[in-house]
Amino acid sequence: MPATMESPILRIKTVLTFFLAAGLLTLSGCGGGSKMIKVKGNLTDKGKPMIRDQGTLVTLHFIPIEGGHTYPAKVQVDKGTYEVEMRVGTYNVKFLSMKGMGKEQPKPEGNGKKISPYRDIKTGLELKDNQTLDLEISP
Repeated sequence: MPATMESPILRIKTVLTFFLAAGLLTLSGCGGGSKMIKVKGNLTDKGKPMIRDQGTLVTLHFIPIEGGHTYPAKVQVDKGTYEVEMRVGTYNVKFLSMKGMGKEQPKPEGNGKKISPYRDIKTGLELKDNQTLDLEISP
């Protein structure tokens, strides 16, 4: 009877060890293997710096085409700049700007037209090294 008691316990330990090892590999970045880079730049609207007041929510997301982790940029709305650290790869870049944060329900910018709050501003953007990259947000 002790042999049958050890068998399920041994299987549980084996399964837990497997999942622990897989989790550690995922957290350590194994499998991706690509280096981290920093990209920064200016956000422009029709060629001019995109500067918004502090009551405006602005987000910029770099979404890998191959799938995986999305990298949100740190946007300084009062300066119209952004910075993001991400892995080397090819990305689609999405932008969102919403007025009225902190007052009432925020509304997507777009002169009252019904629009999706997120806009694609770049597709298939290949990033290999640290760089300065200005992004035009106007359609």
